[in-house]
This record gives sequence, C-alpha cells and structure tokens, in this order.
Amino acid sequence: MLEKHYIQKKDNTDLNVYRCGIESCVANHMWGPGVRDHFLVHIIQDGKGILSMGRKSFHLSQGDGFVLPPNVLASWEADASEPWTYAWVGFHGLKATSILRKTGLSEENPVFQQGGSNQLHKSMMATVEAARQEENRSAAAGSDLMLTGHLYLFLSELIDICRQQGRMMNSSGPSRHVQKAMDYMMRHYLDSFSVENMAKALSLDRSYLSTLIKKTTGQSPQAHLIRIRMEKAMVFMNHPQLSIADIARSVGYNDPAQFSKTFHKVFGIPPMQARKQCFTTVFQEQDKVVEETE
Repeated sequence: MLEKHYIQKKDNTDLNVYRCGIESCVANHMWGPGVRDHFLVHIIQDGKGILSMGRKSFHLSQGDGFVLPPNVLASWEADASEPWTYAWVGFHGLKATSILRKTGLSEENPVFQQGGSNQLHKSMMATVEAARQEENRSAAAGSDLMLTGHLYLFLSELIDICRQQGRMMNSSGPSRHVQKAMDYMMRHYLDSFSVENMAKALSLDRSYLSTLIKKTTGQSPQAHLIRIRMEKAMVFMNHPQLSIADIARSVGYNDPAQFSKTFHKVFGIPPMQARKQCFTTVFQEQDKVVEETE
C-alpha cells in the first residue's frame, strides 16, 4: 500500500505541509542515500527497519519515529522479514526550523519514541486525512487551514514527547554543550576550523569538549566537520552551474584535489561520478512524479 499527497499551496509561509502519506514497504525496500530540501518526520506503525544518517545507524520498530532535517544525507531500509509500515509528513516554512529546534531532535539525535500514548500517531493520521480533503477542495472548503492546523498540533505533541524524553535543547549538562558545538560547526564549516577556537567560543576546555563530542556522536570534531562539509557538497552536486572546484570552495576547500580525495574517501566514489548519479536520480524522480500525476 502506498498513499502520497503533495501539497502545492504555499500561501502559509510560516509553516507549510509539503507532502505526507503512508507506505507499507516490501522486504528490503530502501530509500537513499539522498537529501531532502524540507523537514521530514516518519512514524513507524508496524514492522522494523534501519535508518542510516551520517555514520550512525538506528534499528527502529513500531512506536519509533525519526526526523530528517533539510540537506542531511540519509537512507533507510525495511527489514527483510518484518518490513515496516510508516506514515510521514514533510513540511517547510519560515518557522519550521525554530519549531523543530524545540524538540531537540537533530541529525545527531534524530530518533524519538511515542511511549505509551498513541496520540502522536493519531495526529499524523489526521494530517494525512486533511491532505486527502485538500485534494478535493470542492468537498472541503477551508481544508488548507485544517491541514496547517493539524500540522501545528502534531508538532506541539512532538515537542511535548521529546521534552518528556529529555531531548529539549535547553536542558543543562553535556548534551547542551554538544548541541552548541554542532551548531558552531554548522555555522563555521566554511572557516579555517580548529577545536581550540570552538572551545574558546563555547567557554569550554578543549580536551573536555573533544571527548564529549566523541562520546556522544561517535566521531571526533574534525570527523564531524568533514561529514558536514561532504553532505553540503552532495547537495551542491545537484546544481549543474557549479563546477567541482566551485563546490569545493563552497564547502571550505581551497584545494579541489584535496576536496576530491576527501569526498572519495567518505562516499567511496569520486565527485564527478556522484554528480552523474545525482542527475540520473533527479531525472528518475521527475519521471516518477509525471507518471503519478498522469
């Protein structure tokens, strides 16, 4: 079973539902590796699967959920014996980032659990139902407002659940230091980066911060910075007007050869091959959308 809804209306610039749906996957069904230009939240209704984001993998099952932030490289695959069924909602807007920040979910910590309550799943399904009505506007005047309203309710409940699970960004202690470090690297990935400068900016001891980041993420600060740069580079591969040298400079490498070497090490293929694959995927996705709308 596959149900997809794409919402074309974009008048509500603060927060907009972009896409939503439900899918019962076949065994080993896989999406990615790839990126999205919007936030995407999944809730697993049944079965099992694996989410891969960066160098981390998460084994998920019924009641679990995850968020994919924009421009973050990820993939997920259904279990071979118990493939999952999930519902999802994708959204963007001027307030989308600030709202998701309140959950504490990020590319380092993308997974949440519904707990004993099924309310979050109900809100997700109410959003999908509103999208069905939006596609039949003559039968549901004002359904676009209903759709946005259900999204706000869903995100409000997600914030509450994540607060209960101790994921709030304003929590004190090591998790807050790590999140600040992640934010610092996202802002300064183009700069001449050093852990010492980051530690000074965060008023922390260099060794303590490095150890904390390694313990929390499984990566050193330098390795995490490389991952940020390479994921940004993968996004830029979709822009045909940018040369490989342009992309290298856009992610903090003045030496295209060093950039190509690092890219190959991270992804296992050279930049030019990745670019060809990106264009092939884009054309396939466009063909699929055309087929689905015909």
